[in-house]
Amino acid sequence: MLLKMLRFKDASVPDPGTSIADFIAAAGQVVGGQAMPGVSVNLPGPPLPVNTPSLGKDPNAPSADDVLSGVPGIVGVIESGHLPPTPLAVQLDWNFSVDGVPGTPKPNLSASVISVVPPIAFNDLGTRPLHTMTISVSGSVYVPNPEPAMPNLATYTIDPPLSVDVDFPGIPIPRLLGLFTWPKYGTEPTSGDTDPDDSSLLVMLPADSPLAGLDGVSSALKTVQETAVPIISLLSGPLGATTFAPFVPPAGIVQQLSALIAGVEKMTTRMSVASHGDYKAAMLIPASANLNSPTRGGIDDLNGIWWDKETGGLDHDYYHDHAKSLLWIAPPKANVVIYRDSHFEWDKGDVDQHGRLTMTTGDTCLVGIPEFRPNPADLDPVLSPSIPGLRPANTHLDGYFTNEHPPTSNDDKAWTDSVEFL
Repeated sequence: MLLKMLRFKDASVPDPGTSIADFIAAAGQVVGGQAMPGVSVNLPGPPLPVNTPSLGKDPNAPSADDVLSGVPGIVGVIESGHLPPTPLAVQLDWNFSVDGVPGTPKPNLSASVISVVPPIAFNDLGTRPLHTMTISVSGSVYVPNPEPAMPNLATYTIDPPLSVDVDFPGIPIPRLLGLFTWPKYGTEPTSGDTDPDDSSLLVMLPADSPLAGLDGVSSALKTVQETAVPIISLLSGPLGATTFAPFVPPAGIVQQLSALIAGVEKMTTRMSVASHGDYKAAMLIPASANLNSPTRGGIDDLNGIWWDKETGGLDHDYYHDHAKSLLWIAPPKANVVIYRDSHFEWDKGDVDQHGRLTMTTGDTCLVGIPEFRPNPADLDPVLSPSIPGLRPANTHLDGYFTNEHPPTSNDDKAWTDSVEFL
């Protein structure tokens, strides 16, 4: 008998949980090419769109045109006409915060598993506080209805939202003020002066700094570099499609840490220069406590601190009147104040004779002043970049530091006679 088609009489289409084998058993059997009478079956569930059930081509037949020809033992492909079950779907709202500061939410995501890039956090060197990132998710999980415009087959709403806290340490940042006697952080001669012994670095520490000696400073700066470089490598590579940065874009974090490393290298490069004879390539001075800032203190008089003796030893090169560039490295929002006069003196009524410069770090942990004369408030755009989503560094200048008002050139004498860490 040539059997071209198998039809099921008055049979309802099974729900997604009914197997093909159960369906065949309920509707009829094919034995030796003979069709048994159909059995009417009522199954639960809304009516679904169907195609006409049919016997198709046997994929194992030698000819692509061969179908069941009544030969016993040949099994065809049964097309039930039933649409495949639809998978679970999600529509989730993700929210993020670090230390209570919210990031950009990610609503209506179809991803149930995501990777999150937290912001880069910094700590004062010597402290080990943890930062907390809170991730919460709300929304729904549902089974879509294959029938257009029909309600979901099932829906589960996440209410109240699920939440998890993740603790992570920050990068330890030392507080260091570097005064360079050459512009561009000791890399560029001034006024045609090419004598390398005229370039030196004075490193100043707050009174509560845990560092000791230039070796301690070098070790702390090396730790910053070793911590930041792997993060830059990670975020510079390809990121997955479900990776989100709700606080700062990965490119912004790379720029942020690259600026920090560039500033660290300015100081470490100068400290690596060898001293000789009476010449000191770098010196370190810790602050002492003062009434204005009893914890971090200040240096109330930089007069008399020299790095090189002149010919015959009758004169010296002093730091206080050779400031050409400055670099302030510290955690975000940290302040240092530089005074033209000793003992932190400041008279706002006579700005021609007094000067005060406040430098505040941004989220790059740096304030760079590449040319202290004649523009002591002009930030270095490379070391202090303006990055979307991050606070920029800033300076505030009162009065003058040079002997000409206003200053006219880099040759104008400038004084930096006291420093205060806030």
